[in-house]
Amino acid sequence: MNLLDEYNKIIDNDPSRQGSLGTNDVAEMSVRTLRDSLLKETDWTQNRDVNLSNDSEWVAYRQALRDLPTQSGWPLEVTWPEKPV
Repeated sequence: MNLLDEYNKIIDNDPSRQGSLGTNDVAEMSVRTLRDSLLKETDWTQNRDVNLSNDSEWVAYRQALRDLPTQSGWPLEVTWPEKPV
């Protein structure tokens, strides 16, 4: 039986497959964790009661983070977007 994480992504908890993750699987989990952390860290920028002079830069940054899995080198070669100041 599979469980879902907080992002509704399937977590494989079948003991017979434990330890059978490949390099790409491990890299993807690591990179996704970092990406998700960066998104959470910037959630405050999208609250509508927050007025930022560079709001469009934050929107673009967050979209670039969400688009990371579409990069051709994903997950081993990732070009991270620059965080607005």
